[in-house]
Amino acid sequence: MRNFILIYRFEDGQDHAAFSTEIKKKFPVHKIESSGGIEYFTFPAKSQPAVKDEINAIKQRFQAGTKDYIALYFTRSQSPGEIQREMLLGRDEHIEADVRKKSASNHKQTLAELMEFDFLRARVK
Repeated sequence: MRNFILIYRFEDGQDHAAFSTEIKKKFPVHKIESSGGIEYFTFPAKSQPAVKDEINAIKQRFQAGTKDYIALYFTRSQSPGEIQREMLLGRDEHIEADVRKKSASNHKQTLAELMEFDFLRARVK
C-alpha cells in the first residue's frame, strides 16, 4: 500500500461538499489536513490506475466549472522520493494559483510528510 493525496476545489460549494462526502465513503481510511487554505485528503491504496479510475467514476457525477480541479499526488515504486501530480480535472494553473497563496516549499513539505504518514501505525494507536 502507498499513500495518495487528493487536492480538489469546486467553485460550487454543494458540489465541493458532495465530492468530499463521496471520496470519504470510497476511501474510509483517510487523513485530512488543512494548511494555508489547501485541504489535503490522504489515503492508502494499492495502485495509481485503480485510484484514478475510482476518482474518475466519482467526478463524472458532477458538473465541472471552469476553475474546478482535482489533483492526484502519488509516488512511483521505482522513484519513491519523487512526488508526481496528475490533474484529473481542470488545469495546472488553477492548483498552482492556490499553492502560490501558501508557499511552494511548505506545500512540498506537507506533501512529503503526508506521503510518509503510516496509516497502519495510526490505526493501532
